[in-house]
Amino acid sequence: MPRFLREPDPDHDYRDSAHTSIATVTSGGQVKGITAGSTSITASLAGVTGSTNVSITFANLVSITVSPSNTSVSGAGQSVVYTATGHFNAGADQTITTQVTWSVNPSSAATISNAAGTQGNLTTNQVAQSTPVTVTATSGNISGTAQLTIGP
Repeated sequence: MPRFLREPDPDHDYRDSAHTSIATVTSGGQVKGITAGSTSITASLAGVTGSTNVSITFANLVSITVSPSNTSVSGAGQSVVYTATGHFNAGADQTITTQVTWSVNPSSAATISNAAGTQGNLTTNQVAQSTPVTVTATSGNISGTAQLTIGP
């Protein structure tokens, strides 16, 4: 990604993005996308000017994988820590554990946290018999699931 100097300096004359609604140049000189589109970035130093065109596109979440995928535990008060990995259309994967909403079904068998710092932490409740539980991570209309079996 191009870097452009932005610190106040009499030897630098700089112009930011031609369309600041699409991209801006941070104080550290990095181009930051605001919305999808194209714009020109221009910088000058001692009378020499350079420009580059940039296109801003954003990756879309296409699926979520929840880990661990198949787990078994027995007894109340057991903990399982789940993570969510987002798979994006640009081919990149990213941990999104703190950016999803967690749920369990049936909720009588376990609870899972959505609280900051403990997202994805599941705690089992007492069950009378072996109980299959579905753990779900959701972002918008995209969900991923994992299976958990809780024994008495």
